[in-house]
Amino acid sequence: VTECVQRSADIDLRLRNLGNLGDVYFRGGHVQEAMTCFQQQLVQAKAAGNSRREACAFHMLGQILDKTGQHDRAASHFETALPLYRAIKDERGEAIMLANLGDVQRKQNRFTEALDFTNQSLDILRATHNRWNEAVVVRQLGQIYLDLREPDQAAEQFQLAIAIYREVDDHYELARTLHVLGDTLSGDGHTER
Repeated sequence: VTECVQRSADIDLRLRNLGNLGDVYFRGGHVQEAMTCFQQQLVQAKAAGNSRREACAFHMLGQILDKTGQHDRAASHFETALPLYRAIKDERGEAIMLANLGDVQRKQNRFTEALDFTNQSLDILRATHNRWNEAVVVRQLGQIYLDLREPDQAAEQFQLAIAIYREVDDHYELARTLHVLGDTLSGDGHTER
């Protein structure tokens, strides 16, 4: 399949298809194949001077590294993608990289850094009225507070995320967040609120 993707003479189409194929492999649990696609996308995007696809490749390579527990390497990829997104004025990409950096820091118990990156991400998402991504990052903020053993702060963030998920009509993420809120409240001794 990768060979078919590589045959396209249209470089933008080829880069997009490499990214799409990498996504399919990643979602299907084929990590090595996904890495290969994104590495090829990265090399070709750099050669073509396509900063958007280069940023996307670094982003996805970082996602894969994060999911495989290689948090420092993932952070390095997110840090590389961040100025690329800023250079092309992609505020959503910038906010997502900041959120990813915050989550990587949280996983390494670097909570001050995690809060800083996550709050920077939220500032951008709120300024650009990106409500769905705001809900994702607010829930992430709740997880940071939960890890800090501040269940009241965590519950407050989960409740805010729930309100946004209701607003954007995302029942799946609403259910996931309600579950996390329930676990949070029962874990800290609260049975009702």
